[in-house]
Amino acid sequence: HKGSVVRLGTYLQRIQKEATTVRVFIVGATGVLGLPVVKGLTAVGDEVVALVRSRERALPILSPGVEIHEGDLLTIPEEELTALLPGCDAAAHLATALRAGSPGLGTTNTNAALRIQGTRRLLNSVLSASVPRYVQQSIAIAYEDGGDRWLDETTPFFRPDDEAG
Repeated sequence: HKGSVVRLGTYLQRIQKEATTVRVFIVGATGVLGLPVVKGLTAVGDEVVALVRSRERALPILSPGVEIHEGDLLTIPEEELTALLPGCDAAAHLATALRAGSPGLGTTNTNAALRIQGTRRLLNSVLSASVPRYVQQSIAIAYEDGGDRWLDETTPFFRPDDEAG
């Protein structure tokens, strides 16, 4: 994920050339991708508006320049979501729910819901609030679920045909 964070940082640096500071709305600000992005933005004086599911999990990102709003992308009323966006130069959807038991909608596939319904809801709000830039992270699952086992480059790729046995 480090390469993804670097590419996002490079993209946001391009935006910074147009303004002295950048105000970025981030969904997933406390996660594996969002946390380094928030820290990187605030380290250079940019502002973050963060939608977080838990204020407790937001403690690592509390700092000057970070505005915290508690809510779930899948359940927050779209009017409330849209009201958080005016003045933002960009919005980034960095939310995932890949861990077993991840909070959220409570379905067995919260991550898919974040990707489909969450993206649709955030894009609708971004368009309604006329936010000029949108960043969507994505992922391709190349490995079978390893449970607690560490997966690395020596792990064989998952092949759907292997399921048939």
